[in-house]
Amino acid sequence: MKILITGVAGFIGSRLAKHLLGKGFCVYGIDNYNNFYDPEIKNRRVQDLLNNKQFFFLKLDLVNCLNPLNKVDFDIVIHLAGSPGIRYSVDNPEIVYSNNVYATENLLRYMQDRGKTKIIFASSSSVYGSMNDTLLNEDITSLSPLSPYGVSKLLAEQLLHKFHKQFFFSIICLRLFSVYGPSQRPDLVIPKFVEAMVTEKPIYVYGDGNATRDFTYIDDVIHAFTLSVNLLLNKNDFFSIINIGRSEAVTIHFLIDRLFIKLKIIVPIIYQDPISIEALSTCANVEKSSSILGFKAKTTFDEGLNMYIKWFFNNK
Repeated sequence: MKILITGVAGFIGSRLAKHLLGKGFCVYGIDNYNNFYDPEIKNRRVQDLLNNKQFFFLKLDLVNCLNPLNKVDFDIVIHLAGSPGIRYSVDNPEIVYSNNVYATENLLRYMQDRGKTKIIFASSSSVYGSMNDTLLNEDITSLSPLSPYGVSKLLAEQLLHKFHKQFFFSIICLRLFSVYGPSQRPDLVIPKFVEAMVTEKPIYVYGDGNATRDFTYIDDVIHAFTLSVNLLLNKNDFFSIINIGRSEAVTIHFLIDRLFIKLKIIVPIIYQDPISIEALSTCANVEKSSSILGFKAKTTFDEGLNMYIKWFFNNK
């Protein structure tokens, strides 16, 4: 079985490729090595994957002509490529819309021309915006994303639904909730806090520290993608949007307290004004992921933090 992964040099893409290769899949990966963070990190990930003879890599930008992919055969696409970053999207909305919306449409039209109709899309909890619901449910229709990034993910979902309706694509959109773990992007909250603590610098918190996140460990996310692949291989004309999270709301204060204890380091906390483009609370309703995929996150937040900290010191 052959799988094409876009954004294969990223945090999730590289881990997923390695996992699927271990399961016996043939993996074709594409990435444009953008400089959102150090491209050398991405290059090292790809070089590691190239040690497996069942992995093939092509440097390619999805907003450009995709004809170089003509020599690649694949059964399913896992679409992870795009511009991340809620705050980045405010200053660079054109780049984010191009990489997250236009690139997705370009990929879908290319797949249509090739007669390929199965795709798993990495969406985001950012599509929900700021909602009062304790648990965010996939069936909520009044979505109002707070950032251009969230809007771009919602527009991409709508594009995918259009291709399902008009061209009978089989599609799973996974709305990911605060994915974390070894080798994650350095601009996110856990790496930033750990780096500040070990260098004895202050931690900057936006708001009062009571904002919550549904932190989901990378291995659980990889498992969700694998279950999605297995489901989609046997499905035609199928569409579903599915939350992937632990369904556990963790406050920023709780995260800081756990890191203080684990690292045995206490640094000053500097509180700043909350950022209006970031949701105060995210927590996934996971009934659908359980019923459709048979998915349940297994890694506790404490276990995940331990594994991240171990990786951090091993790679510092």
